[in-house]
Amino acid sequence: MYSAIVSSTQRFAMDQQLSGKIRPSETVEMATSKDSGEVKCERDQSGPLFVGNLHPNVTESVLLSTFLPFGPICFVQVCRNKATNLSRGFGFVTFEHRHNAENALDTLIFSELLGKQMRIMWAQHDSTLRKSGIGNIMITGLARDIDDLALYDTFSCFGEVLSSRVVCDSNGEPKGYGFVHYASLEAAELAIKKLDGMLLNDHLVSISHYKPYKKRQADQNVNSECCEKKNNSICDKPAIVSSTQRFALDQELTDKNLDSEMNKMTTSCNSDEVKVERDQSGPLFVGNLHPNVTEQVLLSIFLPFGPICFVQVCREKATNLSRGFGFVTFEHRHNAENARDTLIFSELLGKQMRIMWAQYDSTLRKSGIGNIMITGLARDIDDLALYDTFSCFGEVLSSRVVCDSNGEPKGYGFVHYASLEAAELAIGKLDGMLLNDNLVSISHYKPYKKRQADQNANSKCYEKKDNSICDKPAIVSSTHGLALEQELSNTNLIAETDKMTTSQDSGEVQVERDQSGPLFVGNLHPNVTEQVLLSTFLQFGPICFVKVCRDKATNLSHEFDFVTFAHRYNTENAQDTLIFSELLGKQMCIMWAQHDSTLRKSGIGNIMIKGLARGIDDLALYNTFSCSGEVLSSRVVCDSNGEPKSYGFVHYASLEAAELAIGKLDGMLLHYHLVSTIHYKPYKKRQADQNANSKCCEKKNNSICDKPAIVSSTHGLALEQELSSKNLIAETVKMTTSYDSGEVQVERDQSGPLFVGSLHPNVTEQVLLSTFLQFGPICFVKVCRDKATNLSRGFGFVTFAHRHNAENARDTLIFSELLGKPMHIMWAQDDSTLRKSGNGNIMTKGLTRDIDDLAIYDTFSCFGEVLSSRVVCDSNGEPKGYGFVHYASLEAAELAIGKLDGMLLNDHLVSIIDYKPYKKCQADQNLDSKCCEKKNNSICDKPAIVSSTHGLALEQELSSKNLIEETVKMTTSQDSGEVQVERDQLGPLFVGNLHPDVTEQVLLSTFLQFGPICFVRVCRDKATNLSRGFGFVTFAHRHNAENARDTLIFSELLGKPMRIMLAQHDSTLRKSRIGNIMIKGLARDIDDLALYNTFSCFGEVLSSRVVCDSNGEPKGYGFVHYASLEAAELAIEKLDGMLLNDHQVSISSHKPYKEQQVDKNANFKSCRKKDYSLHVSNLPYKLDSDHLCSLFSAFGNVNSAKVIMNNRRSRGYGFVSYSSINNAITAVSLMNGYIVGNRPLKVALSHSVYKNEVESQQITKKSYTYK
Repeated sequence: MYSAIVSSTQRFAMDQQLSGKIRPSETVEMATSKDSGEVKCERDQSGPLFVGNLHPNVTESVLLSTFLPFGPICFVQVCRNKATNLSRGFGFVTFEHRHNAENALDTLIFSELLGKQMRIMWAQHDSTLRKSGIGNIMITGLARDIDDLALYDTFSCFGEVLSSRVVCDSNGEPKGYGFVHYASLEAAELAIKKLDGMLLNDHLVSISHYKPYKKRQADQNVNSECCEKKNNSICDKPAIVSSTQRFALDQELTDKNLDSEMNKMTTSCNSDEVKVERDQSGPLFVGNLHPNVTEQVLLSIFLPFGPICFVQVCREKATNLSRGFGFVTFEHRHNAENARDTLIFSELLGKQMRIMWAQYDSTLRKSGIGNIMITGLARDIDDLALYDTFSCFGEVLSSRVVCDSNGEPKGYGFVHYASLEAAELAIGKLDGMLLNDNLVSISHYKPYKKRQADQNANSKCYEKKDNSICDKPAIVSSTHGLALEQELSNTNLIAETDKMTTSQDSGEVQVERDQSGPLFVGNLHPNVTEQVLLSTFLQFGPICFVKVCRDKATNLSHEFDFVTFAHRYNTENAQDTLIFSELLGKQMCIMWAQHDSTLRKSGIGNIMIKGLARGIDDLALYNTFSCSGEVLSSRVVCDSNGEPKSYGFVHYASLEAAELAIGKLDGMLLHYHLVSTIHYKPYKKRQADQNANSKCCEKKNNSICDKPAIVSSTHGLALEQELSSKNLIAETVKMTTSYDSGEVQVERDQSGPLFVGSLHPNVTEQVLLSTFLQFGPICFVKVCRDKATNLSRGFGFVTFAHRHNAENARDTLIFSELLGKPMHIMWAQDDSTLRKSGNGNIMTKGLTRDIDDLAIYDTFSCFGEVLSSRVVCDSNGEPKGYGFVHYASLEAAELAIGKLDGMLLNDHLVSIIDYKPYKKCQADQNLDSKCCEKKNNSICDKPAIVSSTHGLALEQELSSKNLIEETVKMTTSQDSGEVQVERDQLGPLFVGNLHPDVTEQVLLSTFLQFGPICFVRVCRDKATNLSRGFGFVTFAHRHNAENARDTLIFSELLGKPMRIMLAQHDSTLRKSRIGNIMIKGLARDIDDLALYNTFSCFGEVLSSRVVCDSNGEPKGYGFVHYASLEAAELAIEKLDGMLLNDHQVSISSHKPYKEQQVDKNANFKSCRKKDYSLHVSNLPYKLDSDHLCSLFSAFGNVNSAKVIMNNRRSRGYGFVSYSSINNAITAVSLMNGYIVGNRPLKVALSHSVYKNEVESQQITKKSYTYK
């Protein structure tokens, strides 16, 4: 398109005289030639002025009277229709002198004449410039409120504008683009350079040289071909550009008096020329101004910061109302910087000012350098909060939180720095941190197409390499997302706390800051204020900064804050003293706030602890692990109810500290729970390692060896700390003096100190010292205490100077009472080699409740040196029936197993085996099951029901030998005289459906008639000690167990029929489903006994059950499990389809639920009718499934209609199913693009298998209106 509007009047003679009564002689000032006396008019060679958009009533007289005040006129014409003589809405005015025409153009352009704005420009005779397209630019992306005047005002500052026009449709509505024609190519290029990619009325505009349609199409084709060949991603303009850049920044104020008051001018000595010193970085943009802010108000606000060269509030030319922004130019840059830093986001007439540098050069903006994108922002983060958070890393050109049309934040924003280094520093410090409890992600801004290209490239790499993705570490301090350098609004607090040092040279006041950042103080009480926090921490030294983070809307505390000390040692002292101490009733969580995310993201020093007891909290975790090195953070993971999940994380400042903690504490006991400590790995990394290990195990068929079960709990504490009381050490340590150097050396035992557990709370170092001092010189005594309460944790350490003294003390005092509690004494182990190897560690099952640690130690110590012995107890201190004994050698452990395995301890048969980890046991069971399947032998497991007594020491002998003689039939080996007990390999009997009043005595009296019994137990609830309705009975001989089962099965005991079957340890048979059948169609009077009686004639029945509902009513089906597949097949053959109590039953092999579903789906697919489904997207969020069904039911019978929901909210798409392909195609043809709730629907067939049918049918699209 050519430049703007060229009047059609230019095809007529411009110099004709008016036919009317207007006398040009009266208006034209003529010059008489002195030589010839000829009269000539001075004409402007650039032609007349074109005056468009005239009212129909405007005549030459009106036009003349309007332009005559600007100077003598040579020619005036209003162009009219020849046929009707009506005005065509435009005319021409030719002045005698050019400067008069220019004055009239500048003054009257777009001014109103009879209610319509005149459009004035130079009329062009020569079409060469217009046709060449030189100086013609196109502007796209214009807002609807941009008109010709606004376009002219914006672009006229770059050069002479021949024409400017916003293109409108037939209704006069702007189409969003326009044209500006400059008189020179240089002016057009300057406008493109300055304004391209900028915001005009919050709309991003694109400016380019005008090209005809065919030329644009040719260029697009060439670009598309290049992109296909090179497969390069397309780089868009940066998203955030200051809205100040769309205006002429150098216009002078119309009020010259303002400038004269502000401008501080310097006079050139040589020429007396007046020059104004301007800042090369341009003026300050001041946005979000109140409508009542004028130049005078703006001047009064900024004038205190220094001399001002230029002030302007941008206004609408038509209404002279403020457009909400302006510009202020200072004479000196430092004044501008001071004003910006002080006044940014400050209030002026109730509105926060937005102040930033106005940019002329678009190079930095277009390059995208320094522009970062922040995603995951909380809703309470606004532009000010974003600026405050990121401004500490460098000069911020602009900051913006993106909002929707309703002003609600979308959760992401942009910050544009003046340098790439500042942007990279902000990303390094704040990426992956928490801002108002929201995890934010910060990255360099990339256009959408660039991001898509990178994602596609990454996805291809992952598919090829199949590498696992490394996530961020699990524990990250919530301090890391906040601006840590903001000053408190209450300056008095800072004045009281900051200890400043004055520079002797300049007298400048500087605050010594700790480079490691402030302390994060979490878990604060809501009533804690800056004053309370200041008074708490001030005792440790001068403070530079205190802040309690609050919600901006409610001003309520976020329950965390930051404290920065002037010196690091003060910070360390405060952290060590106050960590987890109470403030207004809540324990403070204190740790270092980290700026640098490198350590956090690398995962170095982060360890994971599994198997924690419920009594372990953050404080206990910190106290246990802090002895290995500096702890950055410690946390026990809890569920939504605040209950611990039995695992946690500890992040050390160094890898060495983490490895030391793992070496010392891995596989140890914390509060009688075995913990596992490993380096933290993200979930995907762990999955990859597990897969790799599983593949190795499948190839090598090697069993996996876990850590040993029992390790002293002493290893989680600092064993080398010195006693606070130096006198104690001086009294107890026997020192040897080196003759050469006089150096004092303490003889230490290489095996480490003695661990002394189960101490009374009143036992102190003095009491412990007095107890052990009698056995020899002591080097070290410590009772471990809680840091918060200083109360004893119930254990301590004693280190003797000589080993024999330690051995004597251990042998003498082990399990002896101190203040009423028996001491638990053993060697504290530094080296985890023996503990992890599992050598010498045995497990004892079937212990009675009266077996304690002392009894198990006394029983097993006769076979060798015992490192530790323990009976496992529950949370209430009740023994669980099993325990562990760790020998110093493998020979001692094997001897104990050979002598005591299968013996009776306090009337309980005990089983003693080498301790194996759970995975090792599982591997052994799998090998045994495979061997049994090959040989078709019955599986020999341990008894299915293991009494809670089985965790105790099995080597004690019964005090009453008569009991053993009455119940156990023993055979004496003639060679060695060793006593052996004959045991039933099939395990105990399971006795279910017991009455709540049935006890072990009742069960024993019932089964004792069938033969000698080794073990009887009724299982009870640990919390209430009430019967759980089942128990176990183990006979000494198999035939006695079979006789009891056959006789007593389903017989009544205290009014309830007992359910008796063999207890199974190995789940191989149960999981294989071999011999398991399902019976459907059972009558209501068929119970478990009737089912057993009916099906037991076909083979050995392991279990039989009729399934009942919650009310005990039978559901009409049941299960019978045979010991062999042959018996199950025989039962199916004989009874399937037969009548049981007048009900026809159906019997089949049992299949799991998933297999049944697969079979049903297969049958359904084979027999179901064709279903033609439509995918409907872009649905309004308020549209439900019923409305969707009614919407599509007009085209035929709808089988189903469903709107996909998420948390009771529509996800914007759904499905509609028809039984006819014709109905489906008709619905697609008519409903695709149909408007529902101001949203056009997108409808398509959801199955590509039906697309061939669509192509074969041609449906004529008809207009349809849904009612």
